Amino acid sequence: MIAQEVGLTELLPSPHYARAPITEAVIELRVANPATVKQQEKVVKRLKKLYPRSEAMQAFSVNVDTTGGTLSVSQSPQGFRLTNDDQTGVVLIQPNGVTTSRLPPYPGWEALRESAQIVWDHWKRSTPRQPVNRIGVRYVNRIDVPLDESPTIDLKDYLQFYPQNPCLSGGYMIGHIIQVTRPTIMPHWTYSITSTIKPPPLLKHFSVLLDIDVFRKNDIPSKEEQLWNVIDEARNIKNDIFQRCITDKTRELIS
Repeated sequence: MIAQEVGLTELLPSPHYARAPITEAVIELRVANPATVKQQEKVVKRLKKLYPRSEAMQAFSVNVDTTGGTLSVSQSPQGFRLTNDDQTGVVLIQPNGVTTSRLPPYPGWEALRESAQIVWDHWKRSTPRQPVNRIGVRYVNRIDVPLDESPTIDLKDYLQFYPQNPCLSGGYMIGHIIQVTRPTIMPHWTYSITSTIKPPPLLKHFSVLLDIDVFRKNDIPSKEEQLWNVIDEARNIKNDIFQRCITDKTRELIS
């Protein structure tokens, strides 16, 4: 469950965490009408100095003719995946927009925002002007909890967002996945939270993923300055949700 939201009227302040558990930070902008492959290739070319490594993405489909028993496989282009030299920056150029992602070490919101603005600017220069029909900010967090004597942990000690299930055996939980999608307290914004257990990167640790996606599909400004001010709102909402999803024990781990 997640902390009760009835009656909430403002966002919580967000302290700085010295060991923030961010494994991926993403800014996404989608447009109403798809760009052609040639237009996407122009964006890739413009970004080559910043993201020199690129690979085409393909979608595969398998069709079975139930009358004749024949099998056919087809593929269609789905855009391009770009990375910088040290593989910490990832950009997806797709028919319906662009996604800018940062992997660890996370340099902060300002750096991610600047990278996303550069990518978006090159997209606009290379494709016909289209209204933005979705903007989103997504942060994937991995909370690593050291294990002492017990082989697992009680999720309630570290997260306010956890599965509830009847006690059907004496064994401990070895896996879960839960997701909820709801409107936020801010107009036009929706959030989606996903949590699941992940393989720990360290011995004698337990790791749980907390994936927060904040997005908006309507009343999106067309002017650039206003657009990025609205995207800043998503970051503030994401920080508020993160604060409400974690406990003091988690704050101790990441402070």
